[in-house]
Amino acid sequence: MKGDCHDAVEIAAKGSYKFETTPCWPGKVLEISGNSSNSSMYFEEETHSAWFRFEALVDDYLTFKIYPTDTDADFDFMLFEYTDEDFCADVQDKSVKPIRSNISRNDPEFLSVTGLSMGASEKFVRSGPGNPYSQAIKTEKGDCYFLVLNNVQGTETGFNLSFNYYTTKTVSGVVKDEETGKAIENATVTWEEKHGEVLAESTTDAEGEYSFEAPVQKGNRMRDYVFSVDGKKYLFNEEVVTTSENHKLEPLITLLPRLRAGLKMTLRNINFYGGIATPLPSSRPSFGRLLKLMRKNPSLEILIEGHTNGCYRGIGGIEHSQNLSENRANRVKQFLVKRGVSEERMKAEGFNCSQMLYPDPKTPMEQQLNRRVELRVISY
Repeated sequence: MKGDCHDAVEIAAKGSYKFETTPCWPGKVLEISGNSSNSSMYFEEETHSAWFRFEALVDDYLTFKIYPTDTDADFDFMLFEYTDEDFCADVQDKSVKPIRSNISRNDPEFLSVTGLSMGASEKFVRSGPGNPYSQAIKTEKGDCYFLVLNNVQGTETGFNLSFNYYTTKTVSGVVKDEETGKAIENATVTWEEKHGEVLAESTTDAEGEYSFEAPVQKGNRMRDYVFSVDGKKYLFNEEVVTTSENHKLEPLITLLPRLRAGLKMTLRNINFYGGIATPLPSSRPSFGRLLKLMRKNPSLEILIEGHTNGCYRGIGGIEHSQNLSENRANRVKQFLVKRGVSEERMKAEGFNCSQMLYPDPKTPMEQQLNRRVELRVISY
């Protein structure tokens, strides 16, 4: 890695790069310095920086992600579009300004990732708590860019840098009440990557209908996206939609169950690592939707039920399974309590291996689905 603009490392803007070390010096020339700590466009100065140069490979939207190996590390970035042979000097005297930057505080709970996203609305994000993503850029093949990363505290860590290209396609459908079939107005529909990155949102009209442009990765490879719907006084719905750039999507029909005592829902996307109460990273979006549900419906009281993938004697039998199921239920409860939901509105209970969805799981996916949490409405 190089700490100066004129020595920027040239990389191809595709796939993923893994760097075993982190920027540990600012370079011989401080191209970025003397800026306000409150600037939305610039970091104050380079402290532990690395410069990269790349060209867009296709005409469409470009995103990238920066993942530090150590989630305590705080990475900021600035992105410039190349101009001419005086580019580096022009960056230093600020006659060439960044087209994107993100100086927000890192969030270890979300792996301290930062970068460009299709779902972000801001081109520049200033210092402090904020969206870790800035808005994606529309590129033409051959456009040249310079990316400067700054490891703010100099944390000793490696990092990954990955690139993706997106296009958009129309997603449409209707949302109805499961029992009455009536349209649900002002329901929120969300289109996400499986790891939880929000790509697009929309709302339903008076007929319960919606239509929006949903980002999908470029290419003909079929990929999974998470489509979710939530509305006040209703349980949310999540489903996986598999599609590609040229694949035709039929209109989606979503039926939402109205909240009422006794209603039960399996949170299929809240799953855990085997043998422990640590949720998989892919569970984060569902945690967020559950929090949103509790905030939108302040009179809602729920029972959180934890489940396991077996009661095997070799790892403690039913006693271990019972403790594990309770810990998983309590993990969800404490997530909500930590974010302001009253503890009095929730109960947590473990059911060990007594209610496995797959009593004799044949695949890793069946095992994962057994390690789940279910939600039961106590009162509303």
